[in-house]
Amino acid sequence: MTKTSQKDLILAHLQAGKTITSLEALNQFGAFRLSAIIHRLKGEHHDIRTEMIYDKITDKHFARYKLADENDEPAVRSLAFINERQIEL
Repeated sequence: MTKTSQKDLILAHLQAGKTITSLEALNQFGAFRLSAIIHRLKGEHHDIRTEMIYDKITDKHFARYKLADENDEPAVRSLAFINERQIEL
């Protein structure tokens, strides 16, 4: 019997069209470092988008992640833009 990794569980969650925050990842999957898991998934070429949320009650910002769909704009960054910006500095 093999145990499903937190990364695979979170990817399946996102592929089901759901979003996820760090607190949800901790509660649902026992994942303490969602940002590290998201970083690994992005490294595997999954188009994951980040939305920064502001909570007025706690005066804190946090990230909500989702898989991009066909209605989403293309990612803002491109290699050409990064290279161009590096040259300007």
